[in-house]
Amino acid sequence: MVIGPGAIGCALAAALIEAGHRPILAGRGTFDRLEVDHLTGSVSEPVEVATRADQLAPAPLVVLATKTYQTAATAPLLAATCGPRTRLLIAQNGITHRERLASMVTEGVELVPTIVSLPATRHGPGRVSITGTSRLEVPDSRAGREAASWFASSYLAVTPTDDWPTAAWTKLILNAALGAMGVLSRQANSVFLEDDEGRAFTRALMAEIVPVARAEGATLDDDVPDRLIRRVRGHAAGHLSSITVDRLGGSPTEWQDRNEIIGILARRHGLATPLNDFATALLRLGEVTAPG
Repeated sequence: MVIGPGAIGCALAAALIEAGHRPILAGRGTFDRLEVDHLTGSVSEPVEVATRADQLAPAPLVVLATKTYQTAATAPLLAATCGPRTRLLIAQNGITHRERLASMVTEGVELVPTIVSLPATRHGPGRVSITGTSRLEVPDSRAGREAASWFASSYLAVTPTDDWPTAAWTKLILNAALGAMGVLSRQANSVFLEDDEGRAFTRALMAEIVPVARAEGATLDDDVPDRLIRRVRGHAAGHLSSITVDRLGGSPTEWQDRNEIIGILARRHGLATPLNDFATALLRLGEVTAPG
């Protein structure tokens, strides 16, 4: 079961199909075929898409792949699909996966927070292309390993990690900096990473977040901004971040879970994040429609 058949949801559904499963997708619109191209092949299969909770039943694995601000609206779908032995794979941005979902599911549902590294672009209902390395990271727990096993033999690498804070904050640093720069410049990653001033600002924004991550339990070296920039330039230079796509399309964005949360946590630890705070203010002021 995949809730949220956008770019990431369709990419994960394609991986489940490659692994031999037949996932049902749940969303607001319908389509009858999944077309996903990735670096090592493609998936082209008929799929079932449900639009109402009463069309669904409890599933052993549920993947939640909506935007973070859409989470509350998925309550009926989660109630219909999450049973006492369900693994709920939370394929969303941010670092508050468990806090976001804990009150929305019944006792016995195993929450599996997930770090998604999938440069996926949606071209239409059920049509997605993936232009870079595709992987997920999950906690190295029984539930995490069981969820990872569902994707075995697919194009998607799912890796359990025993250092969740470091993995989650590394991704958040990347998202906060690249997302903010993408929205404010209205450009793909390569434009501001190849520009000297753009790269310097991106690096400074990343470096400012590192002390917050450390205060929250992450183990990060001082060179993490340079390593992240090299990674993006090597694997996703031409990618337009999802928050940039949303802003350009006039949709709400995930600025609260990508940038505002950093400022909130920084203040708890007595740390200053002026660059991130400025970026957060501009992201908020640029919203066309308030998330709800």
